[in-house]
Amino acid sequence: LPFLQGTTYDVKYNGRLVHFNTKDVTIFATGAFTDVAEAKGSKRHRTNTIGFTANIEQKKEEDIKYEKLEIEDFVKHGNMPIEIMGRFSVIAQLDGHTKESLRKILVESNVSPLLGEQNKLSNLGITLDYEDEYLDAVVEEAFKLKTGARSLKSIVEKSVKEARWEVLENLDIYNR
Repeated sequence: LPFLQGTTYDVKYNGRLVHFNTKDVTIFATGAFTDVAEAKGSKRHRTNTIGFTANIEQKKEEDIKYEKLEIEDFVKHGNMPIEIMGRFSVIAQLDGHTKESLRKILVESNVSPLLGEQNKLSNLGITLDYEDEYLDAVVEEAFKLKTGARSLKSIVEKSVKEARWEVLENLDIYNR
């Protein structure tokens, strides 16, 4: 808590002791809080009305779930204690990744886990090619997990693990 409220720490930097005050530091806390949004969407924002004044154009369930999350929602669902949440004056919700955005990260990003695997194997003289069906399967799995782009790395690593071991074993045989 003192870190969030502003306090001075002694920090070693380049071999010397520096006084670091957190009073003027902007701190962001992020996460994928799907449980909070789903619980709130399923209870507080879903209204069923009937009759002549009923709003027939209902919002999609996804839109309802992520509207107007408050500090109390995070505390109520056990994500953060009130002592910490009370220190954050602004809560902003970001839209989750779509399948298209996950695919774009996988194919176009310079920090793509797929690019990382290609580079590792390229250093061994091996070219890693993939089909569109592979990309679709990785994106689909990542989308189901609802953990954003961070799930792409574990899915890609698991999917190429056996091939990587096979390459390494064969390289070991040829290098003897």
